Amino acid sequence: MQTISRPIPNINPIFDEFDMLYAQLSEKHPAKRLIPTVYRRAFKPLVELFEDYGYEGSQNIAYKRTRSPKTRVKSDNSVIVCFSSGKDSIATVEHYLQEDYKVYLYHLKHINPPLHDECVQAQKLADFWGIPIFIDTIKLSGQHDYVEHPMKNMIIANGALQYGIREGIGTNIAFGNYTTSSLSDDNFEFCGGDDIEMWEIYDQIISTIIPDFKMNVILDNVAETLETVCPQKELLDMSVSCLGRASMRKYWHDWVLNKFGINLPQHRCGRCYKCCIEYIYMTDHDLQEYSEDYYKYCLNNLKKNLDREDGYSHTEDEVWNHYFFNYDKERSKYYGKCGQQSK
Repeated sequence: MQTISRPIPNINPIFDEFDMLYAQLSEKHPAKRLIPTVYRRAFKPLVELFEDYGYEGSQNIAYKRTRSPKTRVKSDNSVIVCFSSGKDSIATVEHYLQEDYKVYLYHLKHINPPLHDECVQAQKLADFWGIPIFIDTIKLSGQHDYVEHPMKNMIIANGALQYGIREGIGTNIAFGNYTTSSLSDDNFEFCGGDDIEMWEIYDQIISTIIPDFKMNVILDNVAETLETVCPQKELLDMSVSCLGRASMRKYWHDWVLNKFGINLPQHRCGRCYKCCIEYIYMTDHDLQEYSEDYYKYCLNNLKKNLDREDGYSHTEDEVWNHYFFNYDKERSKYYGKCGQQSK
């Protein structure tokens, strides 16, 4: 089981309970009845959602309601962006800067141990924009059984919210998630923390404690991120939008260069689904050199990823539409008239 601890104590018991729930959910064993009935009234929707996937509540943990934390809001036009240094969080920052918000960045170090270069790039991006960043830290011990822990983003949001309260910035936070996210058949196996329904439940829970809390998810889908970030080479090179381990990323980056003759942006493995989506989009928008062999390699990787998630084989159209490209696949370099027709 994975455990979680913070150098800076949580400011309210509700955040301790999220940490506890994170730890209890770190192993996928329904027989162990992992979901607690903590603060049942507020947590009930979250508990029920988890129970739909076979997790049952058994523990009764008392919750003592305390006064809401006081906030000294500097400006109604301030927002704290939960910032990973990936393309989605960069697109979110760009949106708020264009809307003339006072933007603050919150980065939680060590929440993604294999991606240890995220913190360095987050600081570089903050310097690029000239905006404040708070580097928080967390200590994780042990292992969890998920591709991505379903409560990871909630833990990040908790830290950003407490940062805003402590610094008097306010309780208006934003995340680079998508409003089109929805529950999959196995929400606990594949990136469950990105699910919009889980965000709505999180919002309900926190709002019972902090009534003026506001959670913002402003990106519709991956197309909005790609449109914002891909044409800006400097931002693209500083971003860490890759699921490959940092220690192996250069090796795979060079493998793509040697095998296909394609020099990808920095911090890319060229093999994960995020790198494959980025290459296809950039190629079809004349931002990256086209290699038919590598394009097919990326399409095949996306299909394998989706087939594994859903447990069955998808058609080319299903794969294309799933990843929310904002153009018809016939306009692509590979499927379209200027490329070889699929076989």
